[in-house]
Amino acid sequence: MYAPSVHRDVLLRWPGPRCAFYERSARYAALARDLPRAVLATSGSVIHPAVDLAVRLGASEVRFSGMDFAHVGGRSHASGSHHARRDSGADIRAGAWVLDGHGRRVPSLPNLVGYLRDLERYLARTPGVRFVNLSSAGARIAGAPHSQEAA
Repeated sequence: MYAPSVHRDVLLRWPGPRCAFYERSARYAALARDLPRAVLATSGSVIHPAVDLAVRLGASEVRFSGMDFAHVGGRSHASGSHHARRDSGADIRAGAWVLDGHGRRVPSLPNLVGYLRDLERYLARTPGVRFVNLSSAGARIAGAPHSQEAA
């Protein structure tokens, strides 16, 4: 799945099937009229359209793994990911944080806190789907109890 804003070179190099979607915005209104596509929830992170796609495909349960919204263990991303890096300390000094599954503060960034807030709003308005957070190291996600709490 990709939004039309994805760079053309990325699409040309993609080896498998692909499917475009639109986000709700005036930016795509004319295009959507002429070339209809699905509209998925977006909010600055790939998490949002991925979760919305799962829901629209009929998932009765969606499990979150690695959606930390924080710098767990001083890392920006999971080890091995393209963007993974160690925190420079500036991120922690920025003062943003979230509570993890144990109720402890974990350093974050304002944009990650915003992504978390928007995901929680989406979960709150999506009845009939069970959301489960598989990690207690990252942010506690309202509407997605940790797997041991959801059991």
